[in-house]
Amino acid sequence: MHDIQRRRRRNRSEIDQLALEFQKSAAVLAAIEQGVTRTGQLERFIPGISTKVLSERLRKLLAYQLIGRQEYPGRVLRVEYQLTDGGGNWRRS
Repeated sequence: MHDIQRRRRRNRSEIDQLALEFQKSAAVLAAIEQGVTRTGQLERFIPGISTKVLSERLRKLLAYQLIGRQEYPGRVLRVEYQLTDGGGNWRRS
C-alpha cells in the first residue's frame, strides 16, 4: 500500500513539474508574440522567471522549433528570438 501511495505522490510531483514547465513556456511564447525578443527583455517582462529557467525554456522551444534564434554580430553579440510558423499557432494547440 505504501508503495502505491509513494508512486502516486511521485506521479503528482511529475505532473506539477510538467504544468509549471508548460506555464513558463507559454509565458515565453506569449512575450515573444508581443514583441519582446531579447533575453534580458524576456527576463524583465516575465514575472518570477529566473535566468536558468528562461534559458531552459528557450532551449526547449528552439528544440521543438516553436521559436527561431537570430544572432547579430557586433562588439557585443545580440540575440533575438521570433516565433516560427509552428510557434505562431501555439495557442491553437
